[in-house]
Amino acid sequence: MTVHKVNDVAHEPLVSGSEYKSNNMALPMEDGSSVVILLVADPQIQGYQFEGSIIGPFARWDADNYLRKTFSFAAAHTKPDIVIFLGDLMDEGSQATPNEYRDTYYRFLNIFSHSPNVKRIYIPGDNDIGGEYRDYRTPQKVDRFEKHFEQVDGIIRHEFVDFIKPVAYICNDCMRQDDFSWSVHQRDLTHMHGFMFENISRSAECLTEIMVPTCSYRMGEPHMGYGVAVLDKNGGLHYGILWNPNRYRVLYSYIIVWIFVILVNVICFCCPGVTRCFGRRLVR
Repeated sequence: MTVHKVNDVAHEPLVSGSEYKSNNMALPMEDGSSVVILLVADPQIQGYQFEGSIIGPFARWDADNYLRKTFSFAAAHTKPDIVIFLGDLMDEGSQATPNEYRDTYYRFLNIFSHSPNVKRIYIPGDNDIGGEYRDYRTPQKVDRFEKHFEQVDGIIRHEFVDFIKPVAYICNDCMRQDDFSWSVHQRDLTHMHGFMFENISRSAECLTEIMVPTCSYRMGEPHMGYGVAVLDKNGGLHYGILWNPNRYRVLYSYIIVWIFVILVNVICFCCPGVTRCFGRRLVR
């Protein structure tokens, strides 16, 4: 597979639509005949069972707020025709109780709210309907997903593009030696800046694989973002990534500030003489 990157720029964390433009992430459009697709991978909306009762509310609020802001910036910049959610919409979707599932579902809708004219496609992951280790996939889990989102398989057509929703998982190693694929073993996403271009219609048997990073910092990955694909009628594919800011750096800075504040208060409480001496120096 031949990959051509255009507008190669240094990587900087992106926090607004204007910064996407300033980093040469303007969308390559073909006279209005292109379809813009915003790819959202592994949002994993946090649940209620594994977060704990003390830190859980804050953790859910912060993760939800991060996703809401970054998605709104990405959607405002790309103005997508379609938004595709690539699995693991919820973190505890497979294990959640009916009430937990309902609450998480409404949080999901609130986080990823956008224009009603934008087509949405939902692909379930193992966290949504099971299928990993002892978390088995069952008809009940699939039925619950389909009642809240949409059918787990099938073909969805939008303008000149057919979206085929897989009925089975595809292994990561299947296309390692395929020259027409972009395998996880052949590319480090962190080195990708700007848009690459690939003609995906050069062969009827051509299968082009692209990678999309997670959009949630709760996945533990240092680099998060949203994939953007621009397809034209001639089979041209421009693909790029809108990188999100690093949330953990901000959280760590909060922790450091809180530790400093606590230490100051402890010193003031345990050593009042030091406080009075410091106050006198300030007065002088």
